[in-house]
Amino acid sequence: KCARIAAALGGTAPRPVRVAGLEDALAGTRLEDAEIEAALPSVDAAIEPDDDLHASAGYRARVARVLLGRAIRDARAEALA
Repeated sequence: KCARIAAALGGTAPRPVRVAGLEDALAGTRLEDAEIEAALPSVDAAIEPDDDLHASAGYRARVARVLLGRAIRDARAEALA
């Protein structure tokens, strides 16, 4: 079981932000893929991505969810190795 998880994102708001909703959703779980996927929508409440000439806010939000999901899965794999 995941005793504690801390998740933060940079480049998705005026300052780096903790993703407390995701942390609360995943603490105490086994970090199964389905649990991670169910928690990732909480990222949207924590970030404020901007549109610019490089990417839309929607794209930045999707990338944030994907990359955070990958990071959690990588950390899980490392912890279990």
